[in-house]
Amino acid sequence: MQQIPGYEIMEKINEGSTSVIYRAQKAEHSYVLKVMTSDYPSDSELARFLSEYETLRKIDSEQIIRAEEIIELGNRIVLVLEDFQGVSIKEIYADRKVEQQNFLKIAINIARALEVIHAKGIVHRDIKPHNILLNRESGRLKVTDFGLSVLKSNENEKIYNTGVLEGTLMYISPEQTGRMNRDTDYRTDFYSMGVTLYELLTGRLPFINSEPMEIIHSHLALTPPDPREFRPDIAPVIANIVMKLLAKSPEDRYQSAAGLRLDLERCLNELKTAGTISDFVIGERDQSSVFRIPQKLYGREAQVRQLLDAFQRVSEGAREMVVVKGVSGIGKSALVREVQKPLTRQKGYFIAGKFELLKKDIPYSAIIAAFSGLIRTLLTESEERLARWRRKIQSALDQNGQLIVNVIPELEMIIGAQPDVPDVSPMEAQNRFSYTMQEFVRVFADKNHPLTLFLDDIQWADRASLNLLEWVSLNPDLTHFLAIVSFRDNEVDASHPVTECLATIQNREGKVSEIALSRMDQSAIQQLLGETFSREMAAVEPLAAQLLKRTGGNPFFIAEFLRTLKDRSLIYFQNGWAWDLDQIEQAGITQNVVELLAGRIDQLPEETIAGMKLAAAVGNRFSLDELAALESMPARQVFQNLKPALDEGMLSMDRSSLAFIHDRVREAAYGLLDEKEREEYHYRIGKHRLKRSS
Repeated sequence: MQQIPGYEIMEKINEGSTSVIYRAQKAEHSYVLKVMTSDYPSDSELARFLSEYETLRKIDSEQIIRAEEIIELGNRIVLVLEDFQGVSIKEIYADRKVEQQNFLKIAINIARALEVIHAKGIVHRDIKPHNILLNRESGRLKVTDFGLSVLKSNENEKIYNTGVLEGTLMYISPEQTGRMNRDTDYRTDFYSMGVTLYELLTGRLPFINSEPMEIIHSHLALTPPDPREFRPDIAPVIANIVMKLLAKSPEDRYQSAAGLRLDLERCLNELKTAGTISDFVIGERDQSSVFRIPQKLYGREAQVRQLLDAFQRVSEGAREMVVVKGVSGIGKSALVREVQKPLTRQKGYFIAGKFELLKKDIPYSAIIAAFSGLIRTLLTESEERLARWRRKIQSALDQNGQLIVNVIPELEMIIGAQPDVPDVSPMEAQNRFSYTMQEFVRVFADKNHPLTLFLDDIQWADRASLNLLEWVSLNPDLTHFLAIVSFRDNEVDASHPVTECLATIQNREGKVSEIALSRMDQSAIQQLLGETFSREMAAVEPLAAQLLKRTGGNPFFIAEFLRTLKDRSLIYFQNGWAWDLDQIEQAGITQNVVELLAGRIDQLPEETIAGMKLAAAVGNRFSLDELAALESMPARQVFQNLKPALDEGMLSMDRSSLAFIHDRVREAAYGLLDEKEREEYHYRIGKHRLKRSS
């Protein structure tokens, strides 16, 4: 262990994959040190440590572990945390049931901590017994480990996921698995708390399985046994509270930590005063003041049914392609996400990639990204299942495995080092890679795990990718396979390569169906507003008419317009949600979504705007490492500059990169560049990538 100036290490408390926890002393005071394990941490590890420190400083509450300082130790970072002599409730109650009154006290304190966390706009995303510390002498409880926490709407789970789950699998919510048709918000913490309380009550987890895919399937599709099956002595209302927290849909859980706490406190008060708990109706005082637009589709029932029918046929052995088209922001990706949950229920794989305008010259870019995510998913499976995948992949690729390893390096962790492939002519090399890629696709689609491949924005696809699409749509040997492609139909004319590709498939009798998305009508907008504000349809009708007029019924623009109204306090919470329609009509808010987004970006700090402009020139997805090299500054500083955009939900982050949450956001940031800046940035980016490739 490298010495940390000013601190004397007393003992190691815990060690994980990315950090080691020590107890240390400084000037006769005890502290907890969270130290990076790697001497050369990745961008994402660095960012998470920095984010955790800033999050803890932002909260500053007795219910949360306090961050004292942050220390740079070479390339690593050390978080210095308070030491209140707490022990995790996982360790205290290891696999044993907690007495009912003590259980309620713990549950109330966790709910109080979540009240504080959520009031700051923070989502913890890793609530579990290991991260809840209890001082046995004082009875004080604190929540710790905010390494996965996010602020505000930064919790958008991109459909183009990395294949790496964010959170602890046994405690993760259905939506946090990334296999559900919605983003995560603060209610993911309630589900994880539900798993935690279930374990405290019963001494076991709701779902017990060693296979990651089986656990994910359970979170998505199975209802856990009632806690009273294992604890007949507990009050029925306590079991009801836990099961409400474990609801699959966030809308069916508690909507506020305060509402949950009030129910728990009533249970404790009745138990203390009467010795028993009445069977009261839970959730009656549960009302959320959090502004949240439901992650649901409105007015798309027929299109959802068409997509699900296609998947059903594929799960029975078919091979199909579904084309989803419409203008930017119309909800193409949101529609496709509807297939994720039923697919996972049938043990299938859903993988997705996105083509980008600035990366049109990179062959197979979106396809490689999609399968990279799949390989990372496979790496989380058991050694027995990995061995089966190893045999299948090696058999399919034969002596050409290195070709795929070259573009998906993670594959080597499954199939091992591969022999070099012989040099051939450029034309032969292209044909060999295409054939190998086709065989690679075939590995993952069969009756045990149907495969769905979603490729977004194929109007920017390269010719090689379109050729592969033709093959997968026409190859009679490929079954249990669904290709879903989307594009902006206003950017694709009769002579576009995408039009030619689809025509070729249809002319050769490939199975292709089409979904054309149009704007939301007023009825659908009223449904959205009614659920957003918990109001009757008639009460939101005038506002719905105004939104339709201003946005043309574009779902993305509607959401941004509503956020702007909330930011300007034209929509406000006062014993319920309210608004002044006259003020909204007179507000002069632009009807151009890019201008609207540009206006939101303009409200950010100057250094954040500068970072977003450079990132927009790089592309939709980018890394801290690349921006740090382009800006000649430490990655830590780049992250701090961009964090306000992350907090405002304009950027999202996963373990390996950052991304704009929507093309329109990137377009708005890119539009802030003048011609001279664009030329300069693209020159710097090209020079950097050329240097990196050489």
